[in-house]
Amino acid sequence: MILIVLPTIFFIAYSSSTLFNTRIHEGLNDIHMIDKNPNTSVGLRMTFAMNTLQIIKTNPIFGVGTGDFPNEYEKVNMKRSPSALPTVNPHNMYLLVLAQTGIVGLLLLLSIFYIQIQSFFKSNDSLAPLRLALPLLFLTIMLSDSYLLGHHTALLFVYFSAILYKDFSGEKV
Repeated sequence: MILIVLPTIFFIAYSSSTLFNTRIHEGLNDIHMIDKNPNTSVGLRMTFAMNTLQIIKTNPIFGVGTGDFPNEYEKVNMKRSPSALPTVNPHNMYLLVLAQTGIVGLLLLLSIFYIQIQSFFKSNDSLAPLRLALPLLFLTIMLSDSYLLGHHTALLFVYFSAILYKDFSGEKV
């Protein structure tokens, strides 16, 4: 069902929205021009990701530490992409967690969502769909930014988690 709905929504938006159409073409152009100008919206995100992956390669188990990412990123950036702007956040929660805390930290982060998704399969009450929607939403949006670092979205996640998983025993209701 979702494999039909998402492409349909994309096609309708692309066909009917001039702004959406323009942004898609700008993004594709940014990708093609990344070597000449990495300081575009898409170019920077791709550069952030590639440079962060280099940090992860050298520190895969425990990462570089939560305070050392900016310095480590700047070192890699100066070597690999000196014309690109440096960052303190690669705009991808998974890459940031991997770089800072390694595979250990990423597994701990993902365990939160695993436990939440498990509750969906262990319940059949009226909140069950929301127990699945919340982790899936955050697992998806964290591909494009570090939403658990921002206080508004982090609090949103905590509040909804507290409501949805409060007193959840895992027994069929």
